[in-house]
Amino acid sequence: MPTKIPKRYRKNNDKNQLSQFNMIIIPFIILFLK
Repeated sequence: MPTKIPKRYRKNNDKNQLSQFNMIIIPFIILFLK
């Protein structure tokens, strides 16, 4: 596995992690607010 990750790939990966995070956290927030 290369240690140097292209910037574009890294940025895209961050976005994917954020969307996974949102998929988990947002339902919890909705449940909490109900």
